[in-house]
Amino acid sequence: MDATCTGSRSRDPGTMVIGHLSNSNLEAAKNIEADRLLFRGEPSFDPLLYLTEELRETFAGPETLRRPPPYAKAPHTRVRGSY
Repeated sequence: MDATCTGSRSRDPGTMVIGHLSNSNLEAAKNIEADRLLFRGEPSFDPLLYLTEELRETFAGPETLRRPPPYAKAPHTRVRGSY
């Protein structure tokens, strides 16, 4: 029996079926429980060594990229919907 996958579901023409899962609801990782994370100390990685001069300036002072709003007051808007 030829186990080569055919049809529209195959992404790689050389793909071969080697088995089937009995349960398709498997997860490879657990959900993160944020309350269990504990960070100590300060980060020691310095990204400035890997940035261009322009990006270094942006990293050091991101507010320099801030633009003034296009208008002083937000325009009047109306939203309608139904359920």
